[in-house]
Amino acid sequence: MHGADVARVGEEGRDRKRYAGRGAKRCCRPNEGAEAGKLRAAPGQRNPVQGVGVFCDGGARPPSKVKVSFIDAHREVYGVEPICRVLPIAPSTYHAHIARKIEPAGRSARSRRDDALGPEVRRVFAENFRVYGVCKVWRQLWREGFDIAPCTVARLCGQWAWAA
Repeated sequence: MHGADVARVGEEGRDRKRYAGRGAKRCCRPNEGAEAGKLRAAPGQRNPVQGVGVFCDGGARPPSKVKVSFIDAHREVYGVEPICRVLPIAPSTYHAHIARKIEPAGRSARSRRDDALGPEVRRVFAENFRVYGVCKVWRQLWREGFDIAPCTVARLCGQWAWAA
């Protein structure tokens, strides 16, 4: 054993490194950065209270759907172009959203398929007393003959925020 203690080879302990087994989520590792509740910078470098609540859910900016709905609500008073100058949105983005609302055939194949499969996913969830998760909803749809990927079911569930 080249000088190693033979008795410790199979010994378990806290200092022994363990690797995720087969099928485990290897991508999910604990945060190796600063500990929770401790500042990463010196006290004079930044004010942590200042940054609280700056970022919206899902990123630094609100989604385009939120911006478009805001423009729709206020375009009678201010107009589209002045609102687009203030908000970080191009007028062409707003007009493209409106065109897709009016003519659904111009939407992407993925969004049209989501519209077709969404009611089926909701139906399976409701029929099973609203307790099925993503995997069970996907398996039930697969048994019923729907060709749908589990990631699609997870994405639709995430949009509705009812399953994880």
